[in-house]
Amino acid sequence: MLGLGVEVLAVLAGFALLGLFVLDLTLERQDVPWIFVCAIALAREMSDPLPAINAAGIAINGEDIILAVALLVVTGWLFRGMALQTPQTLMALAVLLVMMSVLRGAPEFGLPAAINEARETLYFLGAGLLGSFAPVGPKDRRRLMNGWLVLCGGLAALAILRWGIVFSGLPFRGHWYESEFAGLRVLDSNGALVLTIGFLMLLPRLLRGRATRLEQLAGGCFGVVVVLLQHRSVWLTLVAGTAYLVWDNRKRVSRTMVMSVGVGVVVFGLVSLLLVDFAALGEQAGRADATSDKTWQWRVSGWADLLEESGPVGPFEYLFGVPYGSGWERSVSAGFDVDVPPHNFYLEMLLRIGLVGILLVVAAGWMSARRLRHHELEVDDGYLNASVMLTILTIQALYSVPYNLGMEQGLLFGLAMAIWADPQRRMGRGLHLVRPGDSLVRR
Repeated sequence: MLGLGVEVLAVLAGFALLGLFVLDLTLERQDVPWIFVCAIALAREMSDPLPAINAAGIAINGEDIILAVALLVVTGWLFRGMALQTPQTLMALAVLLVMMSVLRGAPEFGLPAAINEARETLYFLGAGLLGSFAPVGPKDRRRLMNGWLVLCGGLAALAILRWGIVFSGLPFRGHWYESEFAGLRVLDSNGALVLTIGFLMLLPRLLRGRATRLEQLAGGCFGVVVVLLQHRSVWLTLVAGTAYLVWDNRKRVSRTMVMSVGVGVVVFGLVSLLLVDFAALGEQAGRADATSDKTWQWRVSGWADLLEESGPVGPFEYLFGVPYGSGWERSVSAGFDVDVPPHNFYLEMLLRIGLVGILLVVAAGWMSARRLRHHELEVDDGYLNASVMLTILTIQALYSVPYNLGMEQGLLFGLAMAIWADPQRRMGRGLHLVRPGDSLVRR
């Protein structure tokens, strides 16, 4: 027992040193978190779940370290003179509500159960708060976008590698393999959403004929991979985001791009008919029972069961939620019990941090979206400008209905708030780099 304790302490000490190293870097450079979060996102897709150690019943992995660093960094920036703007304040209050809910649940259900249940929500909210301090000048946004595209490139390469394993019959299939969908669903929905956002980041430049050859290849690759992965909910975000950006850039679309899109649609349609298992998709979409957790009906049925069996009781729980650690147990219509998260970010927040908590998060996103909608950034290069950021916020809102948003999505949510907070925006001068110690109070 003593030896095991020493080993655990040694690993914890190593994690602590790594956390201090990341903390030191992040306090001086606000774009550093993107590197670590994108690396963790790729590692999570390669090894699900992430490697972790168990300390007092709490599994600690790389995302937990980044979350702890994020909260420490934000606290450090505030002590160094940074001011919270309204959306950032709302997110900070939401983080505090999550922590309060954990503390409320700890005496009854145990601290490990409460923390393990709250961690996914904290990943998004903590990363969002951290990302809200990101530098937002034109060069900075281009650098951040390039980091995201590198992550997309890694995910696309991983999908292609796994397809090669599946169709060559090699014996290296892992947790990612599914026999359904013609063996093409080799990344989870979070990975598919990351690729969708990468495609949408490049789309304005593709539409205007300004994309480099590498950007053209990357955009086409990301779009094809997303469709072949066959996540129907992600398809919806892809279609919605593409439609909005095409409409928003309709007066600046190049003739070459129109012809290329026409040819691409025809070719892609023919390839899809050969590779995508539409029969399997139709069969799954038509199953109305709760025996498969891949059906929309299963999820909707589970939401109703959760509200009925484990929903809030009394005014306090309606306002601030049922404490974390309560679990997600419910009896589904197929006649058996399940204990899995509801696959609905809004419902999960409603149940655990109440109406107050979900309104704080939604209000932060709504305020950022309104500011983006009414003010285009003073650049025309297509790199994470207001139109692209508004599209990202919109598809994140859609994706949150059947799924939860991850840490990497929190950074993008925070970037929208960072644009909101920049004092130069309202004066029409573009954006500048916000450095630690600078005040974000409007002059």
